[in-house]
This record gives sequence, structure tokens and C-alpha cells, in this order.
Amino acid sequence: MKVKPKLITTIEIEVAIALLFDVRKHIIVPNISWGAFIHEMDMALINKSGFLKEIEIKISKSDFHKDFKKEHHHIDKHNRISQFYYALPIYLYDKIKDLIPEDVGIITCERIEYLSEFNVRATILREAKKIKDCRKLTVEEKLNMARLGTMRIFNLKRKLIKLSNK
Repeated sequence: MKVKPKLITTIEIEVAIALLFDVRKHIIVPNISWGAFIHEMDMALINKSGFLKEIEIKISKSDFHKDFKKEHHHIDKHNRISQFYYALPIYLYDKIKDLIPEDVGIITCERIEYLSEFNVRATILREAKKIKDCRKLTVEEKLNMARLGTMRIFNLKRKLIKLSNK
């Protein structure tokens, strides 16, 4: 009997991406849906140079197809996004690889059973091309993004406390 592999979750992909890009070197914020940007971003990453990368996480083929129906098409009218990536489980890649535009980066995630603490590893399969006319974020935009990230941390801690009190 063939054992079906454990599916990779969105949260596991978020953590794998944070490990890949190193949270000590970048501002990395999941689930941006208000405040700094017009459209929702699964992950926003600001590098030391002040450029923003958007990472859209997809965990199924239908989830991927829904992305093409969004009105904004991951385009920021203020030119703040320098690169755009799709992040997805490795087992989804063959099903959607031909649908991903050539200028978009691809990050795949796979479960590596021998890794002990956290066993999902992200790998950049294809670098995203730099978006023409993108600009660095202003100090105010970077601070706003860091503030949103801090809010995520304390909301998560509050949820953990609720779970531990049950």
C-alpha cells in the first residue's frame, strides 16, 4: 500500500520562506491585507536595500487558478514591488509550472523527513525578474510594514495563550 505524503500547509511554507530569506536580514511580514498596500499579499519581504518582494503562496491548483481572477494582478500602482514570486509545495509544481509567467519567481517547498526541528525546506527554483521602474520603500513605508509584522507576532502570542489555557 502506498502511503500518501503529508500535505504542506500555508504556515509551514511561511516559516520555510522566513528561514530561506533569513528574518535577521530582512523584514518579513505575512498576510498583509491593509495599511500599507492596496492588495493583499501572502508575504512581504523588504531587503536591506529597501526593495520589496511579494510572495504569493499557493497550496492547490484551484488556489492558483483563483489568483488569476484577482483584479489587481499583483501590480502595485505606486511601483513599490520589485519582484514577485509564487511559493508552492514541490508536488504542485508540475501541475502549474506552465501557467507561471517567465518574469515571476518560483519558490518550491518540500518536506525533508530527516530534518529534525522543522522539516519543510524552501528553495528558489527560479529568481524573479526585477520589475521595471520599481522603487525603494520610504522610511515611513518600511516602518509601517515592521509595525504590521509586530502586530502579527502579538496576535499570534495571544492565540497561543488562549490555546494553552484550554
